[in-house]
Order: sequence, then structure tokens, then C-alpha cells
Amino acid sequence: MATPIVSEAWSEDASRNYAINLAQPSDADTLKQAETLVAQVAQNEGKPAKVLKAYASFGSFFVQAESKSFAKDYAQTAAQQGIKLHSVGDTRQVPVRDDENLVGGKSTTPKAHETPGSGGGISGRDGAWGMKVIGADKAKETIAKDVKLSPVTVGVLDSGIVENHEDFAGQIDTAASTSCITNGIPDSDPDKRNQLKYDIKDYMYHATHVAGIIAGKNLKKSGLGFTYESSVDPQAKLANIRVVYHNEIYPEYVVCGLDWSADHDIPIVNASFSVTPWAYWMPDEPSQAAGYEVVRRAAEYAQRRNVLIIVSAMNDNTDLDNVTEDSYSPSDTGNPIPNRPVKGGKSLMGGLPGVITVSNVQQNADGTLVRCDNPNYGSNYGKKAITIAAPGTYIESAYPLFGQAGTMAGTAYATGTSMAAPHVAGVAALIKGIHPEYTADQIREQLLAQADMSKLQAPTDGKEYRGAGLVDAYAAVTRNQPKAVIDAVEYSADGGATWHGLSGASVRGKVRIRAVMSGAVTSGTLSGAVSASGKGNGSLTIQHDVDFSELTTSTKQHVAVTALGRNNNPDADDDATASVTFTAEPTGDSGQPTPNKPDDGKRPNANEQTGDASAQQPKPELSKTGADVSVMIAVSVMLAVVAAGAMHVRRMKADR
Repeated sequence: MATPIVSEAWSEDASRNYAINLAQPSDADTLKQAETLVAQVAQNEGKPAKVLKAYASFGSFFVQAESKSFAKDYAQTAAQQGIKLHSVGDTRQVPVRDDENLVGGKSTTPKAHETPGSGGGISGRDGAWGMKVIGADKAKETIAKDVKLSPVTVGVLDSGIVENHEDFAGQIDTAASTSCITNGIPDSDPDKRNQLKYDIKDYMYHATHVAGIIAGKNLKKSGLGFTYESSVDPQAKLANIRVVYHNEIYPEYVVCGLDWSADHDIPIVNASFSVTPWAYWMPDEPSQAAGYEVVRRAAEYAQRRNVLIIVSAMNDNTDLDNVTEDSYSPSDTGNPIPNRPVKGGKSLMGGLPGVITVSNVQQNADGTLVRCDNPNYGSNYGKKAITIAAPGTYIESAYPLFGQAGTMAGTAYATGTSMAAPHVAGVAALIKGIHPEYTADQIREQLLAQADMSKLQAPTDGKEYRGAGLVDAYAAVTRNQPKAVIDAVEYSADGGATWHGLSGASVRGKVRIRAVMSGAVTSGTLSGAVSASGKGNGSLTIQHDVDFSELTTSTKQHVAVTALGRNNNPDADDDATASVTFTAEPTGDSGQPTPNKPDDGKRPNANEQTGDASAQQPKPELSKTGADVSVMIAVSVMLAVVAAGAMHVRRMKADR
């Protein structure tokens, strides 16, 4: 059995929190046995201990204990009982707060401090520049006119949103919100979620600013003499999941938030923070191994449950691919260790597998976009570490100032990767809203595929910050849209009793031609002469009766079919077109058509019939798709609308 990693004993007894990770794989019975063992260890020590919260999904749990040697004592007793452990260790470098103290030992209240690398303040700059460079302003215009989004909730794991700010009226999903700042145990008290009411000593109203970028309700408002766009996706809802108290983000808080997100089916979470008290965690160091491992497991579990985790790269001007020193840790003692060696250390959250790590981009006076390199809060970087880039410098967003009748209002500027990450979370919400069936992996894939590398300046100092490129909100609502599909273009010579593929066929006399469409089709046309509409989520059939009885010579005929998707933006890629060629023959003695091949009873699809059906063509003007069937003599026109929907001739998209 591998030896578990166990933290050292303390010099004095105090109420401390510990993470205990079972060796993998584990099961629920072993976890329950491991929990029961806590009481036995406490009895042997003569000091109280209490299980705080257990996570059967990934074989870990938290304990509060008073004995200075609890970690060592527990590991020894577990070995005697045959319980295999990965690690046991304290989650902080100080005792718990007074209000968290459940075992009656010594406790403390950490001193508030300024988180390194956090920028803020007021400026006369255009705080909406970030929305513009990622196309969020155009995306919102498209959403308002052309795109219906499914409901999406984004979890904001942060310092607690000031929920009564006017930007969040109707935006908070209270059922999906909680506080995790008391021993990592979910707390439904709304005051605990609200930083303004509980812990005003945060260095800024971090969660409120972050949440405003993602889904602030007000699209435009007056701010210091100009208007600004307040959010990427105002149609999204926000889950206020508080994991920060006095600028400390301990492992038990973060694990609580990730587990809560997974169990409440929150598809996207924004985590603009680094787990404390260590800026870079050493996975094999006894003082840090248990805390690192439990957060890693929780993130892995959330990802298995289809939670997309978007995190900030942090602001130390550091190459995350080659971390060597840390002078910020531990953060909770007031005495960080200078030049602590951390080669091989991991940033939590950015160093975790599968997360989207976001760097901070700034806009120069000439409009070029580069890494924020401010010496005090410059963006971290790394070719391997950074997933995607986003605006994060001088960003205006919600900030609590008292307004009328006690309502909070106001905005402020802030700089940091904390401001960059929510731009990406907002775009992820747009993608999920358009594709509600998407998994976390699919959202991630589209985010990265649509990122625009061409907008970012290549680094001249070797500090690679771009990842896949600049996140693109406009692409999210115009590219890779749910497609309209042309399933078949067919004809019938017996009034609709049997159907044959029209492409390459020879027809005579009276025939009925139809186009069958599905997918996201909202309307379609058959050679411009016949049009019908659907609901965008079913099937649509257009039929056209024609008569070739008057023909005296064989004539090549062409039918143009267009299936229009849900998105009316001319840049959207959701339409499909097909052009079908067939031959109209003079009526022979039999008066019957000659199929192009024996009928197999199967309906051919558009690709089989045409060879050039496409869902990627530019959106056509209906006048330009016009009827090429110049010799058709229309006897009757019949529109068959399947899956309901009023029949109408749809206006040309070019007129929109």
C-alpha cells in the first residue's frame, strides 16, 4: 500500500480544518468507514473532531479537529484499520474563523489584505471596448432580432454578488445560489451570499463586477458621460455561489462550490480566483497535497457532470509553463514566504486539467490588442497554460453605489484576468443558449474553434498569451448555428401515392414536385414560386403541381430549393440550398414518366440528388433563387406545412 501524504503536526492545539482523500478507487462503504474513524481518533486524542462534509462522488471529506497532531493520528489509525488514503492535511495555515469554530478550540479572524495583482478604480476610458472587440455588441443585436436563446444559468464562484444592484434585477437564480464560506457547507442564507451585508472587507466588489460582465441586465446606461454595454449575455441567469471571505478562497469553499454547481446542473461556472492560501500548490508537499488533491477531484467530478469551468490565469506576470518562485504564500498568515521554490507547482484553478484558462488582453492607443503587461497586475502567460484570451484591462461593470430607495446602482473600472474570464463565460452562455443539447466539451470545442487569432498581436518578448485566440461573441451567434436541412427533392406522377428522386429523372405530363425539409428550418422556397413556413424545430414540406403535357421536345429543367434556418442575420450559416436538374419529356403513348432508376421505396436525401446541396452558402435573396423551370405550366399550387405553422411568403433576408 502506497504511503499517504500527511501534513506535519502543529505546535499547539487549535480548531483547524483538514482534507482527507481516500486512495482511488474508493467506494461509499469505505468512505463511511473513514468518516466513522474520525470519532475514534478524537477519543484517542482526548480532543474533539467533527466531520464537516463528505463527497462520496470522489472519495474525499473535510474534518474540523482541535488536536495539533490530528492529521498524523488519523493516518496512523486508518492504516491500522486497513483504510487506504491518498493524503491528509490542513486546508489553511491558520485556525478557523470564530463563526466557523465547531469544536471549541482556538480560532482566529484573518486580517483583510489586498490580493496581489488586482487592479481597479475609476477612469475616463471607454469601459465598453472589450464588448466591442469580441463582437458582443453585434451579438446582442443579433439575439434581439434573430436568435431565440434557451435558458442558461452561469455559476459565479466568487466573493458574493450584491444581488440588489439594478443590473441584476431578475437575473439571480436564487434556487441555484448558495454560500460556501462557512466550513465549505452550503448555506441558504441570502445575507451570507451578499458581500455587502457579510464581509465588506473584500478588496473590491469582485463578484458584482464579474457578474455584470457576464449577464448584467441593462444593455446600455449612462456612465461618466458615455454609454456602455454592460454584459455579454444579458439573457443568461446567474447563480451566486460564494466561495470567498476576506479574500481567502480555501479548498473546502471551492470544493463546496464546484460540487454544488455539478449537483444543480449548472452548465458553466466562472472562477476568477486562485485557491488560497498557496498561490502555487505543490501536489506532493505535505502541507499542500491534501488541499490540492481535493480541489482537483472536485473539478474532475464537476467536469464529468458536464460543468464547463472557466478560470482566470491570474496577474503575476508569470510564465505558468515554468513557475519557479512564489513570494505571495501563504496568504492567510500575514507573513508570506519570500522566494518560495515552487518548480512543478500548480495554480488552482488554472493548473487543473480540462479548465479554460483565460489571459488578459489590453487595447493600445493604436487599437492593437496585446497582453496586459502592467508591472503590478500583468497577465500570466504560457503557451501550454493559456487556453484563450479576452479583454480584461479597464473594464467597466457593475459596482454597488446607493441609489434611490436603497437600490444599488453604479459602475466602476477594474483590470485583471478576473475581468477577462467572464467575457469568455458570457460567450459560453451564448453557445449553450443556442445549442442547449451541447455538452461541456462541445461548448469548449466551439469556443476554441471560433477564437480569432488574427486580432491579437504576436508577442515580441516570447511571452505567449494568446491560446486559441481572442474569444468571439459574434461568431457564437452566427457560425455553427443549428442548420436547416433539405432531406429530399422528389416528384410523383400519381398524385402523391409514390415518390421518386427528382435529380436526373425524366418526367412527362402532370407531376407533383416536393421539397422535404427538417432540422432548424423556419421557411423554405421551391424555385422561388412557392414558399411555406414552419416553427424551426420540425419538418416542412413544400409541394408544387406542374404540367409538361404541352411539350414537344425534351427540355432540361432546374429546381432551386432554399431552406431557411432560425437566424435571420445575413452572416449566419444556418440555411441550406440545393439545385436539382431533371428532364421534361414529351408525353409518349403511355403518358407515364420514366423514373431515373428503379424505385427502392426509400426517400433519397438532398446530397444524393444534387451533389451540390449546401448549408454553408451565403444567405440568398429569394428573388435570386427564382424559378428556372421556364417551361413549367402551373396547374395548381399546394402548400403542405407539416409540424404546424402559418403559411406565408417570407420576406427576403436582404430586406432585414
